[in-house]
Amino acid sequence: MKAYVYDATTQQAHVEEFEPEGALRMLQTAVGGCVECCTPDMLRVRNIDMWVNEECLLLDDAPFAFTVLVNNHPVPVFGNAVFTRVDEQGDTVGLTDGDLAVLEHMLA
Repeated sequence: MKAYVYDATTQQAHVEEFEPEGALRMLQTAVGGCVECCTPDMLRVRNIDMWVNEECLLLDDAPFAFTVLVNNHPVPVFGNAVFTRVDEQGDTVGLTDGDLAVLEHMLA
């Protein structure tokens, strides 16, 4: 399965392959700690989750990544972010090629 990983330090993104049973470990490694799932509405992309380090706003050294709109208000995101797809049962699954194209366009 595929995830889209955005590195806030380099301001670059890459696709990372993962297995379903290794999803949590991949997410924690990519964001550097405990993960928090942000609602898909934040990105205005259906069935896409954004995962971030739940403590990034508390860390002094977390680099700025990008800004998303929440209720039409800009909200800064700090630290690395990982994007995955969610299925009808709420399980984390891999992104489609179409999802990757949308994310690349949004974060370019």
